[in-house]
Amino acid sequence: MKTSKTLIERIISNTKCTQDEKHLAAALEFSRWELSDAEKELKLLMSVASASEKDLDSKRSSQKKLEEELMNVNNQIAELNSETGETVVQQLEEEEEIRVCKNMIKCTVFSDRPKEVVILKCYHLFCNPCIQRNFELCQRMSCQRNSIWTDSMKHGHSSN
Repeated sequence: MKTSKTLIERIISNTKCTQDEKHLAAALEFSRWELSDAEKELKLLMSVASASEKDLDSKRSSQKKLEEELMNVNNQIAELNSETGETVVQQLEEEEEIRVCKNMIKCTVFSDRPKEVVILKCYHLFCNPCIQRNFELCQRMSCQRNSIWTDSMKHGHSSN
């Protein structure tokens, strides 16, 4: 009886082991499926990450090119502003010089007329209408030959 009892215990034990092995085999198979799914998901995520990294590199490269272009354009603008500023200053200086020269040849009495006649004794320049007017005023006041406005002054010399 002992042998049959031990035999039964062994059979029961073997059955339990077989059942445990079946449970373990099922759990192992389930784990393999989960692992396979996780590997597929990992590959997908790695692919997405790789694509994102390439896209990021592309955008960084584009941004760097745009920043270089912007820097070149800003340098060109600064250069043009510098040249334009120098040109404007030069033009203003030339305009001022022209204005001064024009003022030098204008009659001091009639600012809109050029000087045409040289007064012989003092060498001042006036326009012809000024000389004529002053000469006529002097004649009306009965100026003599020794007066400031004489006939020789009336005809003066032209500065042109």
